[in-house]
Amino acid sequence: MAPELIRKQIMNTKSEVWSFGVLLWELITKEIPYLGTDAQTLLFAIGMGEISLPIPENCPEELKEILLECWKTDFQQRPSFDRIMVLLEHAQDSLDSNYRIILDSKLLHEKTEYNIKEFINYINSNKDRPSRDDEEDPTTSPTTQK
Repeated sequence: MAPELIRKQIMNTKSEVWSFGVLLWELITKEIPYLGTDAQTLLFAIGMGEISLPIPENCPEELKEILLECWKTDFQQRPSFDRIMVLLEHAQDSLDSNYRIILDSKLLHEKTEYNIKEFINYINSNKDRPSRDDEEDPTTSPTTQK
């Protein structure tokens, strides 16, 4: 959770950029963030800017820079998602194959686009179906009562 959310200041896409940085860190390290840290202590420390996730020494410089950009304390200084996509695409060219699979932004974009279209089709195909609230309760239906 971004520091500004904890401090209840603002919620916008730059807050989501913070969360994306955490997700990227999880993909890089294959670890659970802040494991073993008390939730209340953690929220306070993040909100006050006193704690951040440790970036591994073997983390490629390109990814390290993206993480640091995503976790800037001042949310207005964090990059946009469009900028992050550009940074990831540039980083992909210089990374070894262990990191490329998580950075295949074209594949990710295509899958996301497909999933959104599939979801919209599903919603549209179920528009005219009655909801569970509209269905009759068989225990109270006049046909089942004697």
